[in-house]
Amino acid sequence: LGALGLGIVCLLADLGRPDRLLLVLALQPATYLGVGAWALGLCAALALVAALVWRGILTMPFALFRVLHGALGLAGLVTVLYTGLLLSDMPSVPLWDTPWLVAVFALSGISCGIALVAVSAVAGGSLGVFATVARRLLRLDSVVILLEVIAVGGWLWAVGALAAASAEATATGAAAQTSLAALLSGDNALWFWLGLGVVGLAAPLAFEALLLRANGPRFAVGKGRRAKPRPLPAASVLIASICVLAGGAALRYVAVAAAVLPVPVYPF
Repeated sequence: LGALGLGIVCLLADLGRPDRLLLVLALQPATYLGVGAWALGLCAALALVAALVWRGILTMPFALFRVLHGALGLAGLVTVLYTGLLLSDMPSVPLWDTPWLVAVFALSGISCGIALVAVSAVAGGSLGVFATVARRLLRLDSVVILLEVIAVGGWLWAVGALAAASAEATATGAAAQTSLAALLSGDNALWFWLGLGVVGLAAPLAFEALLLRANGPRFAVGKGRRAKPRPLPAASVLIASICVLAGGAALRYVAVAAAVLPVPVYPF
C-alpha cells in the first residue's frame, strides 16, 4: 500500500499539476496512462480495505475477503503491465518500440512485488509464521528472474536487430544503435551490467538458490505427520529482496536514460 501511494505521488509529479490527473482519468478514448492511473487508484483503494480487514478494523465474510483479493490481484496485474505498454506504444523511441520491453517491465514488477512482500514479512516479524509461503515465493521469484533474464536478452536482441537492419538508412536505426551502445558500453553500462545484471538478477538468484538448498524442510518422524518447514534466515531474505528492488530501480533508470529520439538528417 505504501509503494502504491509512492507510485501515485510520482504520477502526480510527472503530470506537473495535480488537477491534470482528472484530465488523464477522463481521457476518451482510453489511453495506457489513463488506464494505469485508474488501476493505481483502484489497487490502492482495495489494498487499503484489505489492510483494514487484516488489522481487524473492518470485518467481512471470508468468501467476500477472497473476492476482494481476487479483484486486488487483477488491479495489481494491470498496474504491473501498464508502464511497459505505455513505453512500447511510443514508436518514436526505438529502445522502447518492442513487445519485449513489456515482458521485461512486467516480470521485473512481479519480482519487485515479491521482494516487497518479503521485506514486509521480515520487518513485521511474520517470516517464520508464514515459512511455507515464504519458500514458495522464493521459488516463484527464482523462476520470474530467469524469465526476466530471457526477456532482457530478447529486448537487447530486438533493439540490436533494428540497429543492424537500418542504422545506415534511417535516423531510427541510428538512434537504436546509440541507445544500445549507451546500455552495453556507454554512459549507462555500469547501471546496466552492475545495477541490473549483477545486483538485480544474478545476486538474488544465487541467494535464493542457496537459501532454498540450505534451508530445506525439516521432516517429521512418524507415520502421517507432515514435514515442518524450516524458517528462512531473515537477514539473507532481506539482502536478496533489497538486491531485487535495487535492480528494478536500475532497470527503470537505464530504460529512460538510454532512450534516444531519432534526429532527422536533411540533405541541405
